[in-house]
Amino acid sequence: MALASVAAVVLLWLGRYHTFTAEEIDFLTRRPVLTDVLRPHNEHLSAVPILVYEVLVRLFGTGPYLPFLTVLTVLHVVAAAGLAAIVKGWSGVAAATIFLFLGSGYENLFWALQIGFVGSVAAGLWAMRTDRGWLAAALVGVGLASSGIGLVFILPVAVLQRRRAIWLALPIGAYLAWYAVYGVPPEHGGTVSQAAEWFLLGVGWAFGSLFGIGLSLGLGCALAALVLARRGDRTTSAAAIGLIALYALIALSRSGLDQVSFVAAPRYVYVAVPFILIGLNGIISDRRVLAALYGLAFVTNVLALPAGVAA
Repeated sequence: MALASVAAVVLLWLGRYHTFTAEEIDFLTRRPVLTDVLRPHNEHLSAVPILVYEVLVRLFGTGPYLPFLTVLTVLHVVAAAGLAAIVKGWSGVAAATIFLFLGSGYENLFWALQIGFVGSVAAGLWAMRTDRGWLAAALVGVGLASSGIGLVFILPVAVLQRRRAIWLALPIGAYLAWYAVYGVPPEHGGTVSQAAEWFLLGVGWAFGSLFGIGLSLGLGCALAALVLARRGDRTTSAAAIGLIALYALIALSRSGLDQVSFVAAPRYVYVAVPFILIGLNGIISDRRVLAALYGLAFVTNVLALPAGVAA
């Protein structure tokens, strides 16, 4: 709790000069009516962040940015707590610490618009943690209503819930109903070769960014980790499935864009890192090696924070 408080203060202090960006105008001008709340934002169902913005605007107006950043930071802390609850023990604390100061995922730390992504991650991680099918389904529903990133957690949660996964039919059915009425098909899907390139680049860059080792080494580590994931328990398998689902979704929906570097955006690294940290905890039996990797990741990401603030 003390560590989370320190991280929250540090992040809010670093982001104290930030303000609204052009893309946030969409959230700021929405109204709390059903057609406005359910209308997609960049193909995402963004009902939760739209309603959050509505409440914050009514309370604070559009002058101060700090209230919006505060909500983002609180959700980030909740996500880190979910990660710690999944990994458990000292390694859980270490994983949460890395995540709290995740400079390589800076977009989701300092851009309040990312309440959607961060909310989906927080809800998804806690859905992976609970052993109650109805609660997991409710959390998945919140994640889906926050952003399309909520889709990434459906399979990992289903793997962990097993027989209780039938509860997931409720949020999935609700999402499909929304998509049938309001959904927008992906406009930037590419060819099979483009999708494959985006997938490999995304996974490699996630590992490379987390440990500060670059794309080539990151891709090698990613492939090795995915192979070794078969040795882990069900939680490790769920994390590997989540990582694959994330970059498969991005590749299928965005690989038609001219800029292939889009898949390496910090907003996606942020989503990938919890899966990586959970997976590493499951496949690395030597705790000294794990501690060294976690230490490297922590230093790398703390050092990346100033550059993230500037960006």
